[in-house]
Amino acid sequence: MDATTEKLAEYAAGLTYGDLTATAIHSIKRCIIDSLGCAMGAFDAAPVRAVRELAAEISSHRPATLIGTDIRSSPEQAAFVNATMIRYLDFSDDYFGGSGEMGPHPSDNIGAVFAAAESRGVGGRDVILGIAIAYEAVGQIVDQIVLGGVQPT
Repeated sequence: MDATTEKLAEYAAGLTYGDLTATAIHSIKRCIIDSLGCAMGAFDAAPVRAVRELAAEISSHRPATLIGTDIRSSPEQAAFVNATMIRYLDFSDDYFGGSGEMGPHPSDNIGAVFAAAESRGVGGRDVILGIAIAYEAVGQIVDQIVLGGVQPT
């Protein structure tokens, strides 16, 4: 494991729900509501229907539900479908890090956090903590990596 991966893993393993500020928790809850709204708005979009049909063919010993359905699939497929639903209408919303570069949006991870949490049977606080860790990891990566070969000033 390289030093960067080790630092991210140590950070993720060491962070607890109690470490989060009330403002951070409130912000994450707002992101969850926004994400679910985007998911439901995209429910009948052709690409969402296509990935949902694909995921419906997959089973798992520890399944996760596709948002807005009773379809249970593998956690990986549920993560893919849920993230597709969440980001389909919101895909132009990006995170512009400290370098000013465009990068992935941390909300890209919410569908995966939902699926992993359900598959493992953890509660809401763990979902909030998982989203906080995902946001921090993505934010740090985007802040540190320069896309397009342009160095930040």
